[in-house]
Amino acid sequence: MARKAEDTELICATCRETAVRRYKGLEDNEVAENGIAHTCERERKILIKQKRQAGLLLDSEPIPEEPSTLNRCQNVKLKTELMKYKVLVTLDAETAHPNLILSEDGRRVRCSSMTKPVPATPKRFSALFALLAKEGFSSGSHYWEVRLLEEGSWCVGAAAESLDRKTLSQKSLVWALQWFNNKYIALNLLSTPLTLTERPKKLGVYLNYEMAQLSIYNADTMELLCTFPISAANERVFPYFCVWGQADLLVV
Repeated sequence: MARKAEDTELICATCRETAVRRYKGLEDNEVAENGIAHTCERERKILIKQKRQAGLLLDSEPIPEEPSTLNRCQNVKLKTELMKYKVLVTLDAETAHPNLILSEDGRRVRCSSMTKPVPATPKRFSALFALLAKEGFSSGSHYWEVRLLEEGSWCVGAAAESLDRKTLSQKSLVWALQWFNNKYIALNLLSTPLTLTERPKKLGVYLNYEMAQLSIYNADTMELLCTFPISAANERVFPYFCVWGQADLLVV
């Protein structure tokens, strides 16, 4: 027990509460699934050990806070806060383009060269290989995550319920991050190219309806990738997905 208590002193104050909960077996499952807190603690210990071995930090000296570690701690706090608003998202087969293939549980989608014979209802996308989730939101804060399983082009974000699924004329009603032609684009009325510090493997989408804002994060590092003001007053906003080629998306 003494060793564990000592270990909690080797991490920064922001993460200490999470570490204590972990050692007591009380860690929140959603935080446990995310490796950020573990990375923060591990890297801080390595940094301290290196400084002491180099004679830059004596055993009797207080442990300094490092900006990189503090940034990670802020990311842990952000992740924990957003997870309070996490919602279960299920893909809506009735909105899916005929070339999209959904898993039986409605959590995974990929594109096929085969066109399925499905009803051409107003809800179904035909201009894009796109679909919506079954869940729509007209109030509150909501957060969902999407894992990018395979290489290919994709678009992840949200769209207003009134979006015309048969044309490409209503870009102002879509707020999304797109990967296409080896470029990241913040997709809305204006398509804005983005330069990301690293290629995300999992995206986090946060909708704050009252603030009329949608933000998209790298869900592994919690780097903010893009933010949109949304213009969907008095109508529901739905999680939005689009895939081309070999892209394979999993809602987690």
